[in-house]
Amino acid sequence: MKLLSLFLTALALSPFQILSADTIYYDGQSDRVALTLEGGDVYGSWMRQLGEGNPWIQGYLSGKVSAERAKGTVEWTSEGAEGSEQFLFKLEGETLLIGEGRVVFGEGGERKFANPEAITFTRTLTRVRTVNPKPGTEERKAIMDSMRGPVSAYAGGRVQFTGEVRIAGNWAKFSGGAARVDGKKPSNPDVAFDMDLDFFALLKKNPQAGWQTLHWGFAGDIGAMEEASKKFPEAPWVLLH
Repeated sequence: MKLLSLFLTALALSPFQILSADTIYYDGQSDRVALTLEGGDVYGSWMRQLGEGNPWIQGYLSGKVSAERAKGTVEWTSEGAEGSEQFLFKLEGETLLIGEGRVVFGEGGERKFANPEAITFTRTLTRVRTVNPKPGTEERKAIMDSMRGPVSAYAGGRVQFTGEVRIAGNWAKFSGGAARVDGKKPSNPDVAFDMDLDFFALLKKNPQAGWQTLHWGFAGDIGAMEEASKKFPEAPWVLLH
C-alpha cells in the first residue's frame, strides 16, 4: 500500500491543486483510497481487499506531490502484522490509476519498485462524489432537525450541533459536537460526561419521511462510527471512514 502516481495535466491549476480543497475518495473493485493534499504534501488512507470475501485491510499513506506525480509510502497494518510499500498514482479526470510493477525489498523491509520507469497503470479507481452542505442550507437544517429530537431528549434540553455534515447518495453522516442551547450541563453526570465527547450520527433519507437518524452516539475516539459501520454495513464507506 505504498506507491501512488498522479499524472497532472499541464494546466494553470494541476489536478492536485484542484483536489487540495478537501478529502477526495476513490473506489475500485478491491481498493478504496482517500486523498488529502496540503501544499506539496499528500496524505490519506488506502483500504485493500486481498480476494473476494476477505476482510479489508487498511494502510495510511503520506508523500509528496509534484507537477506530474504524487508518490510516497503507505504503512499497512493487518491482524497485528505491519509492512510498508511505495505508492505511485496517476490521475486522469475522475479516474485514479494505481502504479504497479516488479518490487524488491529495500532498507527496513520496505517494498519498493525495482524499476520506476517500467511501472504500468492498469488498476483504476473511480471518484466517489460527496456533498458537504453549508450551514444555513435547507439540507443541512433537515439533517440537524432529525438528530435534534433524540439528542435533546438525552441531554434534558434542546441542543445545537457544530461540525461537519457529509452526504453520499441518500446517506449522510454528522461528526462534531452537541451542546444544550441554554449552556447548562445535563444534571445526569454520565450524560454530562458524554456530551463533552465527540458526537457522531448516521442518517438515511427516506423519499417520503425525509432524513431519519439511524444511529448516534458520543465517543472519545471512533467508537460511535465503528458501531454504525457494524449495524449498517450497507452504508457508503466514505461516510464511515
